[in-house]
Amino acid sequence: MFDRDLGVAPAVQGAQLAAMRAYDATGRLGELAGLPTLVVSAAHDPIAPPALGRALAAGIRGARYIEIAQASHGLPIQYPDATTAMLAAHLAQAEAGGRTQTS
Repeated sequence: MFDRDLGVAPAVQGAQLAAMRAYDATGRLGELAGLPTLVVSAAHDPIAPPALGRALAAGIRGARYIEIAQASHGLPIQYPDATTAMLAAHLAQAEAGGRTQTS
């Protein structure tokens, strides 16, 4: 999908997007409890709105949620340094702490 005009996207792309819309793994999010999880949303993302990010984080016990107020769907492209810093901090914290205990 990158570097393509959306008007001339391959036919399979529509089927892939439909499959993603139809699949719902919400009921399985609890299985991720105890895994270091960071959910990052962009406040102005029309494709993956913050409400979805908040719901994802809420479904994973112990997940951290960060919302970037000035960003949109291209958050890693718009703010590469901030994205890298968030990921590096999360990975360092996860590596230092390992899995959290679940009860």
